Formats: sequence, structure tokens, C-alpha cells
Amino acid sequence: MRKQARWMMAVLAAILAFPAAAQDWPTKPVKIVAPFAAGGNVDVTARIVAENLQPLLGQPVIVENKTGAGAMIGSEAVARAAPDGYTLLMTSASLTNSPALFGRYPYDWQKDFAFITAVSFQPLVVLVNPSNPAKDFKALLDAAKREPGKVTMGTAGAGSFTHLAGLLLEQRTGVTFEAVHYRGTAPGLADLMANQIAFQFEPIATALPLVNDGRLKALAVTSLERAPSLPNVPTVAESGVAGYEAINLLGLIGPAGMPAPVIEKLSAAMKKVLGDPKVVEKFVGLGTEARFTTSQAFFEIMRTQAETWIPVIRAANLKLQ
Repeated sequence: MRKQARWMMAVLAAILAFPAAAQDWPTKPVKIVAPFAAGGNVDVTARIVAENLQPLLGQPVIVENKTGAGAMIGSEAVARAAPDGYTLLMTSASLTNSPALFGRYPYDWQKDFAFITAVSFQPLVVLVNPSNPAKDFKALLDAAKREPGKVTMGTAGAGSFTHLAGLLLEQRTGVTFEAVHYRGTAPGLADLMANQIAFQFEPIATALPLVNDGRLKALAVTSLERAPSLPNVPTVAESGVAGYEAINLLGLIGPAGMPAPVIEKLSAAMKKVLGDPKVVEKFVGLGTEARFTTSQAFFEIMRTQAETWIPVIRAANLKLQ
């Protein structure tokens, strides 16, 4: 009985101490998992956030790249981590899309994570070689309609966000393209500049230098509003595909069950980070928009992403190994 009583007192002490520990958070380094390779958009964004979050939290904030399976390896690791606020995830639409693409569900994105805030929003750009006879996006679509399945579209790989953007366009317009899958966008851009493919969806960050120096031509952006960095380039929606939107968004989440005080402290710190003019300027340099949201608002944004892209994946019968 004494042993049982001691055990119960220890459990009770731990429960009573937990809120106090949450209030004192953080007392050790915080880790942000980037589920994609170093140097990519997710990794760079995570490092900007970590650098600027650290002085606000008073503890080191480190970035760990944990890649594989369309970001599911890193996402699952965070879902299974202790919900104490010391392991976070810089996530993207891959959180909802990859389980559908791979037909494997190592986590439930709606139940296994605590949502903190969106971080950045970045449209894609439809790029063509300057010698392409299509003078605008509508002309490119008209060419594809005349020769179904023959206009070539470069992608960053089957199931990548650039591929899904093309599939959404096909499903919205009835036009079909010949997808040419590369390992990342760089080889596709090289072939596009060599006039080996017709067009490619590209994140605005990597598209801007090539557009600004005239090596490639931008026909449209995939946001509903024109991009500030390309104000003279119309949107896909303006160009005749009503309501078309493909936004590459990133956000910060953690394991489900994180204490409310920790989420509140993180949220307040992230609001300062994403409102810092120096951070905003860095994001603009990446072609992205820094944007703070509430936890619930970010969850709803991810729900909208899932409702957009999962039907696209299923309609295309797209399955990855």
C-alpha cells in the first residue's frame, strides 16, 4: 500500500507540476524539423524562423532536416514526439497530400498535430521560353487544345506541387499535357531554357531571376491576386480559368496535446517574427509573403488545401511508391 501511495503521490506531483513547466517553457533548445532537403524552400524558411525566434524565446532554436516519403518521415516523427513544445514541424501541403499520394497514413493530419500559425504563402509562375509563340497564357492553353497531350510540361517530379498544379489545370480546363518529370525543378528549367519542353510551373522565388534577366518569360501566376514582385503578369484566373489557385504555403505545427500556454507563447513570438520588417524583407526576397494566422485559421487553411488537392490526386489516380 505504501508503494502504491508513493506512486500515486509521484503521479499527482507530476500532474501539478506540468502547468508550471508549460508556463516556464522553454528551458532547453527547441527543434524545428524541416521534412525536406537542406537548401530548399522549406529548409530556408525554417532557418529564417529559427534565427529570429531564438532571441524571443531565450533558447537556441535549431533546424533538423528529416527527409523522405514526401515529407512523411519528418511529419510522422513530429506527430510521435513528446507534446512539450520542444519539437516542431515546418510543414507544407505535403502534410495532407503525401498520405494520399503514397496510399499510406502514418498520421492523421487533423488529429495528430497542434496548429500554431501559417508562415508564408508563395504562388507559382507559368514559365515558357521567350521563343515560344504563345504570347499569353490563353494562347498556351489554346495550343494545348489543338494538340491534346502533346504540349510538354516540366515538373519537379511525379506528385510534386508543380505537378499537382498542372493536374489541377488539366482537370479545370479539360486540356491535357505531356508531363515530363524531373528530379527537382532545376533540370526542368535547364531544358526549358534550351527549348526542350514547352512550359513549367515554378515557385516564384526561383522564377524571378530567370524572368528578370530575360532567360524565361512569365505568362501567369497561380495566386488569385497578382504577385507584387510580378505586377504586370496576370493570374491564371484572370487568363480564363476562373477560381484557379495553387499556393505553396508553409506553416508551423507541433504534436497534438501541446499545452495551451506553450502554443500561446509560440503564437505570440511568431506574430512578432512574421511582423518584423527585416523578416518580411527576407521573405520578399524569396518571392514569398510572410503571413501570421491564428491556430484555428491555419487549420482551416490546411483543410481547404486538403479539399483542393486530394480530389486532384484521386481523379488522376496518382500513386507513388
